[in-house]
Amino acid sequence: MSQGRCVRPRLNEFGRMVIVERVLEGRRPVSHVAAELGVSRQCAHRWIARFRAEGIAGLRDRSSRPKSSPT
Repeated sequence: MSQGRCVRPRLNEFGRMVIVERVLEGRRPVSHVAAELGVSRQCAHRWIARFRAEGIAGLRDRSSRPKSSPT
């Protein structure tokens, strides 16, 4: 199960950058920007946190595959 996250991402890297720009540069509320783009407030906060921590690289798609698996 996906643990509360979408199986298929709603936004591509460009859409994620739009969130970051509107919130950080445009000083808009996260909840408003998230609603405009059709994602949850939590999802928007996640992308902003990744951008702050990793820059543009943090907005790229990530694998949902576990790094390790018990054998």
